[in-house]
Amino acid sequence: MFSPVLLLAVSPVRGAEIAELPHPRILFPKSAEAGLKNKLEEDPLAARLQQAALGEAMAVLKQRACIYQIPDGKRLLRESRRALHNIMHAGWAWRLGAGEPYRRRVIKELDAACGLKDWNPKHFLDTAEMATAVAVGYDWLYETLTPEQRAMCERALVEKALKPASEVYQKGGWWT
Repeated sequence: MFSPVLLLAVSPVRGAEIAELPHPRILFPKSAEAGLKNKLEEDPLAARLQQAALGEAMAVLKQRACIYQIPDGKRLLRESRRALHNIMHAGWAWRLGAGEPYRRRVIKELDAACGLKDWNPKHFLDTAEMATAVAVGYDWLYETLTPEQRAMCERALVEKALKPASEVYQKGGWWT
């Protein structure tokens, strides 16, 4: 799904602590950027992994954003994974200095994902992956998003993921 280069930057944080950290803080915190950039300069394997990730990010620039498409009548999962893939790769490239087109591509994906009528809560894996995509895009671009864009993401996460999850949880759903 995503280049192993991300593993070089993952930073575990306990629940209550994460809310106190500045954005970005999900998967690849701001505090890890400088160290990762040094690692990419010093480690040939990390540099090769980064080149592969940047190549994928470049391809994302030409791909369509997610759409509401449930071809088997059950799953939006392909589109949820498309959104996650596109946001992770374009966001990664932008965070490591690849330029404004990558930031704009993340915003395009956020607009598309948040604009869907729902994230198919009947197959909650679809919802969870779309929520992950939106949460990562929101977090990684937080400082550059307009108040309207932030509100759009927050509203979508609450209405399309957290409320449906809470409803199932309250009823004792099978996955809770």
